[in-house]
Amino acid sequence: MRKSPQPLKLDHDGKLSFPCTITLKVFMAQSDVELIEPDSVLIRSILIGHLRDDQVLGFESNASKSQRYVAWRCRLQIRSQSQLDSIYKSLREHERIVMVL
Repeated sequence: MRKSPQPLKLDHDGKLSFPCTITLKVFMAQSDVELIEPDSVLIRSILIGHLRDDQVLGFESNASKSQRYVAWRCRLQIRSQSQLDSIYKSLREHERIVMVL
């Protein structure tokens, strides 16, 4: 059974309080390119550019019903808003990544 996510802690202005644990969802299209560089290797390499290994707390995937897309859930320990912003930016800029939530 998967653990329920902890609610994010907010400061008195309604902004995230750091450090915090968040889950990002990264969507990628299924393709033959995965044979060259698996999605998990690609996403991990982007994340490790911004995080230490011990800050990646969980990493799992689910294929869409149509098998056209894969959603990766990445549970991360984030230290600051700037770190979170840079992770989102790097993920969104990659050509193989369709969406980041």
